[in-house]
Amino acid sequence: MLNLSEQAQIGIVSGAAGVLVLMVICMVCKLRRLNNTVYNDMPLKPKPSLQPQCSDCVIERHRDPNESLEIQSASFSQPSKKGTLKFTLIYQTEFNNLIIQVINGHEIVGRDFWDNAVDSYVQLKLDPDPGNVYKGKTSISRKTTEPYYNETFQFSIEMEKLADAILSLLVMEVDRYSRHHVIGQIDLELGDVVLANQMVAMEMEILEAYKSRLGLGDLLVSLSYMPTAERLSVVIMKARNLNPPFSEWSSQPRDISPFVKVVLLFDGQKVKKKKTSTRKQEKNPVYNESMLFDIPPHFLHRVILLISVADKPSDSRRSDIIGRVVIGSPSSGEALSHWNQMLVSPRRPIAAWHKLRL
Repeated sequence: MLNLSEQAQIGIVSGAAGVLVLMVICMVCKLRRLNNTVYNDMPLKPKPSLQPQCSDCVIERHRDPNESLEIQSASFSQPSKKGTLKFTLIYQTEFNNLIIQVINGHEIVGRDFWDNAVDSYVQLKLDPDPGNVYKGKTSISRKTTEPYYNETFQFSIEMEKLADAILSLLVMEVDRYSRHHVIGQIDLELGDVVLANQMVAMEMEILEAYKSRLGLGDLLVSLSYMPTAERLSVVIMKARNLNPPFSEWSSQPRDISPFVKVVLLFDGQKVKKKKTSTRKQEKNPVYNESMLFDIPPHFLHRVILLISVADKPSDSRRSDIIGRVVIGSPSSGEALSHWNQMLVSPRRPIAAWHKLRL
């Protein structure tokens, strides 16, 4: 082992102590300089910009940081139009055949509206359709906003039935995960347009499903109030032309099995709820089911009936709302008129049709 003399050991210790003292002095000086007001008040010299000078650049630099994101992104909002669909109709009286040719779409807007690569197809259905046979769909036209389908469908139906028939054309999209979504819908009352043995060519705007010509459907409700028993009778009679808003459900079209739920609200709070039975695969269901609610006369002006037509998929716990009707003193329009007619006609059933809304 190397033995150091006492003087050498003292020299090493002294040198280390000197280095440590110098380090402490340097740190103290640096901290004093940073805390000096001279440095704090000195303006920083701006670096020369490499970007071109222009009026737009100046505006962008002085933009209010609190400006609404909605305003800044207005040019990147969902287009209001979904495109158009061209098709032809002809009825052959000799064979009792309705022939529909789906030709092409124009400026189809998918869910990713900034993307021109839309995979779309058209699903068509004729109502009423007791046998569930008047339906079909085209093949998928891939990666285009100008799809060319050019497919023909033939339905055997008597001419007199066309007067009440409705043709529904649903434009569908398939996303990259093979999920199907409704782009929009066209509803056409055939009695207004189909001519015997004459081809009719049409190009119609594609509407969101719940904004289509038919709307969401209608519900027939009967109301009656019995003052002596202090009881309100609500009879759900039937619905017609139910048109589910599949785009709102983020669901592909399916057969619906609708039921009606009635919720009694008192001062905005749920008091009681009841519902009808379900009608399997029916767009024009008939119920004729009565529901009774105990309500004192002096509380009638504080209650509301929230009536919902809904469908519950077999593979889901939750129900999808097709449309609603709100009836009561706080309501308006036809709903308020129906309620007031009931109030001035005690013990008499008053029936009225109501348009479903979301």
